[in-house]
This record gives sequence, structure tokens and C-alpha cells, in this order.
Amino acid sequence: MEKIVDNIGLYLKDPEKHEKFEYEEEKSQIVNNPKRKKYDYYICDYCKSEIKIEKDSSKMTGGIVNIPQTLSKTNRTVKLALCNKCVNPVIKQFEEKNMIEDNLKHIPYID
Repeated sequence: MEKIVDNIGLYLKDPEKHEKFEYEEEKSQIVNNPKRKKYDYYICDYCKSEIKIEKDSSKMTGGIVNIPQTLSKTNRTVKLALCNKCVNPVIKQFEEKNMIEDNLKHIPYID
């Protein structure tokens, strides 16, 4: 699992939507075989699993999560594509980073 907090600059743009295709004929895929789109999906930024985009949002296994500026400590809201199981670990990463940074400000250093 990747630490999202350490690479926050990579996640300042919107998550990318991918398309899954299915070939209509079982011939070689090198030749221009006709294909049709099966579905759209996101890739989870934390565990890298596939999040299928459904018309009914209650059936989806994840989606786009907006991390507010107060939690991400950036100049704008961070948008992440996350599975339902990955939301809490990511929020915990942000909270731990903020707690450590806030505590370091109160510790006097002696040079």
C-alpha cells in the first residue's frame, strides 16, 4: 500500500476514468478486430484495484472522495479515487501526518 500523503502533488488533478473493452471476435488482438466498450472504471489510488462505475451509485464499490483543504493542508481540495475499504486508512494517514506536524511545532529544538 502506498502512502498517499507523501506524494500528494500527484493527486491534485482529478482521477482518470478508464475504459474496459471486449473484443467481439476471438482472433488475434493485433489485427483491427471490432471491439465494444464493456464499462468505465477508476483505479483506486491506495490499493490499485478496479472500481467499476455503475449507473446506480449504491452498487459501486468505491468512487471519488474529496479530501478537504483542512485535512490535506494544501491550497485546494484533493480528489482521490478510493475503494470503500480504503477510505478510512487514507484519512488516518492524513490525520497522523497533521498530528505529527502540529506536535513538531510545539517542541523546542536546541542547536
